[in-house]
Amino acid sequence: MNASFIIAEYIVVFVLMLLAIKCSLGHNVTTRGRNALISPDTSQMLKAVCCIIIVLHHFALRRQDITALKPISIGGGNFALPIFFMLSAYGIAKSELHKPINQFTAFLKKRMLKLLKPLWIINVFTIVAYYLIGASGYAPEILKQARVNPIFCEIGSHALSVWEYLLLIIGIHQIDGVVWFVEVTLYSYLAFYISKRLFPINRRASAFLSLYTLFIIIFGIMAWKVNLPAHYYRNLWSLVAGMVLAVYEKEFVCNKKYLYLFLCFVALYLAAQCFALREYLYFPPAIIAVAVIFACDRLMANRYIISGSAISKLAAMSYAVYLIHTKILHTEWHYVGFVSVLLPLIVVLAFAYIYEFVDKKLV
Repeated sequence: MNASFIIAEYIVVFVLMLLAIKCSLGHNVTTRGRNALISPDTSQMLKAVCCIIIVLHHFALRRQDITALKPISIGGGNFALPIFFMLSAYGIAKSELHKPINQFTAFLKKRMLKLLKPLWIINVFTIVAYYLIGASGYAPEILKQARVNPIFCEIGSHALSVWEYLLLIIGIHQIDGVVWFVEVTLYSYLAFYISKRLFPINRRASAFLSLYTLFIIIFGIMAWKVNLPAHYYRNLWSLVAGMVLAVYEKEFVCNKKYLYLFLCFVALYLAAQCFALREYLYFPPAIIAVAVIFACDRLMANRYIISGSAISKLAAMSYAVYLIHTKILHTEWHYVGFVSVLLPLIVVLAFAYIYEFVDKKLV
């Protein structure tokens, strides 16, 4: 009975998402010029959709007993995360392409603190919430089966020192599994800064890309060597792909043959990576993610995201949604088990909206 109810909830979420997209789109009288591979409206659309998919994916992982959720439990994250990384790399390159990057402190404030501040604030509130919830006494195997970080109970048992709380707040110790995304993104920002500092993009594009790619490869090899989880290195290709699209955008726009050749290279690389890592199920969602980015941009050729619309707001709070969602799933599990996906999704969106609203008022 519960399985059927949850499946129905997934259908409702997908229908609501389609309605939100439809109601958030405005129509241009003429088709916009193709001077960008990924427009800001396309980026908003993809961020909004993918943050919801991530929540659905992580809930499905915790309900492996529901066969109908297998596609999203297997492919949801492998579809959404490459899109997030590709948009991140493409966006930072486009934003900083012609700007000087001499002062590290300015770059740190603009990029890294924008990534870290929400993490720190949300971690503080999470620790307070977990402390008040007071969960404790769960056996390690039960927590593992439920995909709940043991720190949920360690905080709940009020047994941690002030120093351990500090390490949790700043992200050195993980409250849950979202920190890896922040770590990889931070590293990519550092790789970008060093590469651009040494090789200005507008004058030495190939040297910049070569150094940036080398940094990403080194990170991937090190993550693999020290046996970090596969998500630390399996999606790194999308950072390089997003950077290439931004740096050589004019060439790709003027000559689609180059773009198609690059996409063929990406497909071949993905096939080789999946074979080398023996992650054969990674290829379909990853290659679909690449196709969806360009299909979405074609869809948005004569459309735009209406300011203040549902998709616009969801895109703006997509990072907060990502940081918050596992905390809410842990809390749901403690009180009632994983009995609903719609209820925690609503709570996640509410908290993310409140965070974004307060953050804008205070800035």
